[in-house]
Amino acid sequence: METTENQLQLLDATFKWKHTSKYHLNVRIGANSLSYAIFNPAKNKYIGLFDYREVSNLQYVILEDELLQQTFAKIRVALPSEKQTIIPSAIFDASLLKEYAELNFGESSTGMLTDHLVNLPAKILHLPTQEMLLDADLYFQGADFYYDGTPLLEGIMSQNTGSDKSVVYIFVDKNFIDIVFVNQGNLQLYNRFNYSSLEEFLYYPSFIFQQLGLDRTQTEIVLLGMIDINSESYQLLSKYFKYIEFGELPGNFSYGKKLGEIPQHYFYPIISLELCG
Repeated sequence: METTENQLQLLDATFKWKHTSKYHLNVRIGANSLSYAIFNPAKNKYIGLFDYREVSNLQYVILEDELLQQTFAKIRVALPSEKQTIIPSAIFDASLLKEYAELNFGESSTGMLTDHLVNLPAKILHLPTQEMLLDADLYFQGADFYYDGTPLLEGIMSQNTGSDKSVVYIFVDKNFIDIVFVNQGNLQLYNRFNYSSLEEFLYYPSFIFQQLGLDRTQTEIVLLGMIDINSESYQLLSKYFKYIEFGELPGNFSYGKKLGEIPQHYFYPIISLELCG
């Protein structure tokens, strides 16, 4: 494993440079971050994980990374978007994309993308910035693009198939949290909240619990993303909520030995991208 303060590189011993054209590349782009994972479909196994934080020049990082210059059998890229909405498949009409965009985003449907969820009977419409979409299309030609919340939902719903539990999932990123509430295997809520302080970080889960009538001493919280037991955000949550645990990676895949060197919940969305489409 190679790691610095803002960079993580894990590559399994089974990785072969000459076989990259047979592998899948799953990429997640953030406001100032880039993560990607290498998946070997022949073995149903993740064999590489790379993470760059505090990225000031995305183009430089991509062009300087030798792995990202290789040819892959399939490429998926997850993009952030402030404008997204979920529509149940039962009422979704592809001929109404223009109306959906105007109703939900207040603008035209130009550049709007549609994610067809596998583990949930719904579609996600999202509108990444044109700059972000053009850059991603330039550097990852032929890729399938997704809203970066889509793999999170795919992973969570796949793990809750047939479940009789009520669980609140909180995915933590640098400047936002995604909150997902699943009750007896059914999605009840998904929302993204930006935060800039610990007080705001605590407010949103507290607000969701209050609005949904959930008991802080009974309902389980599962944490995903960049949070650990020593972080201030975890310490704050643990003062107000009784049952908190860290999530586990989807059991759909196997994982190279080196990927076991990091906490499973850290890179949940990038791993769950393989469940998309």
